[in-house]
Amino acid sequence: MIGIDILGFGPFRLAHLVSDFTGTLACDGIPLEGVTEMIREISGHLAVHILTADTCGTARLEPEELPCTVHIWKS
Repeated sequence: MIGIDILGFGPFRLAHLVSDFTGTLACDGIPLEGVTEMIREISGHLAVHILTADTCGTARLEPEELPCTVHIWKS
């Protein structure tokens, strides 16, 4: 968990990080430079969840290599 204090709202304790994949962490299905290392680092404090629709079938994630849960949403 990570504790933060937001002025005007008070303290929060975060347990999860949820992020989109394409356009946020990756381009053309390939993780951007440094993203893999950042996920490894933050996963020591938060449960990391990566969301993707993978509409083009290009999300090249190796979940066994990353300490995160990958959620592929089908439409």
